[in-house]
Amino acid sequence: MKPLHDRIFVRREGSDTMTSGGIVIPGTAQEKKLRGTVVAVGRGVVVEDGRLRETVLKVGEEVLFRDSAGDLVKIDDEELVMMREDDVQGVYRNGEFVPIFDRVVVKRDAPKASTYVIVLPDAFKEKEVLEYGIVHATGPGQYVQWKKSADLAPMRCKAGDHVLFQAKHKGAYHELDKETVIVRDFDIIAIVDE
Repeated sequence: MKPLHDRIFVRREGSDTMTSGGIVIPGTAQEKKLRGTVVAVGRGVVVEDGRLRETVLKVGEEVLFRDSAGDLVKIDDEELVMMREDDVQGVYRNGEFVPIFDRVVVKRDAPKASTYVIVLPDAFKEKEVLEYGIVHATGPGQYVQWKKSADLAPMRCKAGDHVLFQAKHKGAYHELDKETVIVRDFDIIAIVDE
């Protein structure tokens, strides 16, 4: 089976686990793994001007994807996740995480010193949706209009920038570890001069 357009098939990492006593715990009884290997990719999307925007992911790449990504499909008794390429947060290359598209890897931090005063509405304070951090890495950019153009819009931030970002926004937020998160470029609401 070959996916069409910008869809990909991913074999989820560690779908079944065996305990030391030999009991197999099916993947559905465990915490969902959000990492896997790309096993098939579509050609890409033909945009309005007729150009083909090719899929950037390749078969065999190890990827990290959103928890709400895709649908489970069974092919030859193997369970795969079928998703759009945009559901992928990034790829692992030489053991290092590399964000794709408009994803930004941010290390949480506390501001060193600030002369800024930010007044937030009570709704923001209660949800604790704003955080401060330092950009560790960014993807190359988002397509200007997802189905209309093959051109990338430039990222608004770069590695080393101190930023204020909106956390836990519509499933785009993902924790790599306790200090590091992945957000989308539009979740960065300010670059802070240090």
